[in-house]
Amino acid sequence: MKYALALLFIVALTCQVLRADTILLRDGQELKGVIVEDYHDRVVISTEKGEIGAAKNNIDKISYDSADENLVKLGAFYKDRGDYKLALHYYESARKINPDLKEAREGSLLVTNMMMNKKEADVARDIAMRQDTEENMGRPQPAEQLEINAVRKGADELWSAAGISIEKAGSDVEVAKVMNKSPAYEAGMRPRDTIVSIWGKLIKYMPLENVYDLFLSSKVSEIRVTIAREESAAPRGKFLFGGAEDIIGARLSMELDGLTVSEVRTAGPFDDAGILKDDRITKINAASTRYMPLESFYKMIEDIKGKTLKLEIQREITLWRK
Repeated sequence: MKYALALLFIVALTCQVLRADTILLRDGQELKGVIVEDYHDRVVISTEKGEIGAAKNNIDKISYDSADENLVKLGAFYKDRGDYKLALHYYESARKINPDLKEAREGSLLVTNMMMNKKEADVARDIAMRQDTEENMGRPQPAEQLEINAVRKGADELWSAAGISIEKAGSDVEVAKVMNKSPAYEAGMRPRDTIVSIWGKLIKYMPLENVYDLFLSSKVSEIRVTIAREESAAPRGKFLFGGAEDIIGARLSMELDGLTVSEVRTAGPFDDAGILKDDRITKINAASTRYMPLESFYKMIEDIKGKTLKLEIQREITLWRK
């Protein structure tokens, strides 16, 4: 039995090493590694030389290591182009290969909702055009004014439907205000939270009008959002026979999505800080945990000797619009 387990470990390790995504740039340069982030206008690939960002307008082709990931990215590509039928085809094809693939499930649900919502939007637009006055009919508006109008409309609708207002904070999108007892408040959103993704799509660098579309385009009221938040935890002194888990009052594990809180003990430092089970810890005292072994994280906690831990956590929430 132990030999079989050892063989499985070796196979898993070999597969991890051999995994390689490929980015072919328009100038002929080829980047090989693992794509770790996929934004609105760029991707980040982790290579043996470190992480490299590549603007999408400079990319000729991206090849992902696995077939299901390729199909999901094709689905996302055609969704962004507005070809929802073809996007749904690729998402469903990915689900046939890997029924447990989260991006495929959520992409399929989102595109289905967007197809239904588009039909209603087309009808509403036709009615609005008929009601337009003869004076303004056919008169084009400047692109800047159209963008301002879209942002204002999205802001009003999001406040009414969810009880939040959002704003740009550099390249990020932050929650500016949360209405008390609103759907956003009940879901756990708070001012200064950073919105990381909506329906699994990273929104960093994304224009606000596109963010509003992601929030409001689904016909169903359910919206799945990932937020990031800074928390501070005051570790306890080290117990005689205890370790890092006793110091923070929590158990951690290294999952596919990153360093994850797998257990929080009642009245412990993590519990007092508001950290929840299934939260992902992305930074500790400004240091990224992306490539940090679990043992290194525990060692940092044991060496901190009573100082406050500053953590950046990511949390998946479900928001139910009105």
